[in-house]
Amino acid sequence: MITENGLNANYRHFKNSLHHILDIEDQRDTVTRIVNGVLFGLIILNAVAVVVESTPQPEVVYQWLARFENFSLWIFLIEYILRIWVCNENKQFAHPITGRLRYMITPLAIIDLITILPFLLQLVGINISMLRILRTLRLLKFARLVRYSKAYLFIKVAILSRKDEFLIGFFLMMVTLLIASSLMYLAEHDAQPKLFSSIPAAFWWGVITFTSVGYGDVYPVTTLGKIIGGFFAIVGISVFALPTAILTTAMLEQIHIERDSKK
Repeated sequence: MITENGLNANYRHFKNSLHHILDIEDQRDTVTRIVNGVLFGLIILNAVAVVVESTPQPEVVYQWLARFENFSLWIFLIEYILRIWVCNENKQFAHPITGRLRYMITPLAIIDLITILPFLLQLVGINISMLRILRTLRLLKFARLVRYSKAYLFIKVAILSRKDEFLIGFFLMMVTLLIASSLMYLAEHDAQPKLFSSIPAAFWWGVITFTSVGYGDVYPVTTLGKIIGGFFAIVGISVFALPTAILTTAMLEQIHIERDSKK
């Protein structure tokens, strides 16, 4: 006869095991690999379905795509509910109410909700013209693939290990952008009052110049403006490349640590 304590123990064990499976805490576990492999495959197939759906196809193809979409969305809805249920197995979301609410506003949980939002609206009988447009939100499922990527774990650890350097790099980028935009405003305002109407307006020139995009819709025409623009275009290459260098170094360190741990 199963006692109440035994039922509670089984319940706790099942909930904890499900949490480990959904959070991929043990990639060597067969059940974890199967469950997350199925979810991974559904995400890829849904992305393919979105692309195929946008092209001219026989009506029967659209019907099969609709059936596959409904099947997938039921799976993703169940997965979303289960993730909310087991999330408080994580100490970060331990409280049964506030913990779950905090989990629901995490980036990946928000993406999970957004991707099934049109489906949820249809389930409660809300039929609006925007639903067809909202269906393209299924492409956001690609962002969910980070759960299954080892590279994501490297990037996450790398960023956290270099967060101070990233903050300094970001601050340096903003200061450089502010100085460049201010000087460009002073040099170009009289010649181009509409394009360089204010320092915030000059920020657009600064962003597209520093990122080497250069759309060509905003550019200096005065001699002083060209000198300032050329100087900060060169400076911007090194300043805006700084976070990339920091991230690359941090990721290489994590790779070396991973390799050393396996030896």
